[in-house]
Amino acid sequence: MLREIEALRQQLQTYHLQNSWGLQRFASSPEDIRFYTSLLGSVCIWMSPATVKASLPHDFDGCYNNTQVVLDCTELQCQTPSSLLLQSEVFSTYKSHCTFKAMVGMSPHGTLTFASALYEGSMSDKEVFHQSGLHHS
Repeated sequence: MLREIEALRQQLQTYHLQNSWGLQRFASSPEDIRFYTSLLGSVCIWMSPATVKASLPHDFDGCYNNTQVVLDCTELQCQTPSSLLLQSEVFSTYKSHCTFKAMVGMSPHGTLTFASALYEGSMSDKEVFHQSGLHHS
């Protein structure tokens, strides 16, 4: 049963990637996923303001009723590089270990609408925002 569920999950992921990006010959191997992720870089899937407004949570009524996206950075712990220069680039003073940082955007009702590429953990959230190109979208 678990094997069937996993196969179904992979088929759904492949179908989603094929339809979202027009990748007709997409295979869901880890190599292909890494290739397309590096090719696509940041992923930005904006919803129309009407769609966001129609599903706006009650907590956003009033002061936040025009919110389209909620942005935040997240950090993923990585192995400590042997190079001191690389260590200084990926070391996060906030997390006190080596990390990569990404900016994610969620619609108010919780749908992922933006995911940036990964950046050095030492980079500020503001710099990740500028590097992601999101402010040009």
